[in-house]
Amino acid sequence: MVVDIWLGGAVEKLEGNFSGARMVVIGFDSEDAVKRWYTSEEYVPLIKIRQQASDGDILMVDGVQ
Repeated sequence: MVVDIWLGGAVEKLEGNFSGARMVVIGFDSEDAVKRWYTSEEYVPLIKIRQQASDGDILMVDGVQ
């Protein structure tokens, strides 16, 4: 299901409103695969833990190669 995971170090904003210091990008095969992961019984219990331990946003972006 997961294609690639990129963990970034420091992020320098050149433009826009991005306020985060770190970014994680997870690549999936399809939009359906993203939604299956996000709603999976393995991940759903971890959402609350992640939300309590960090501030962040989760975005689904349709990308092209």
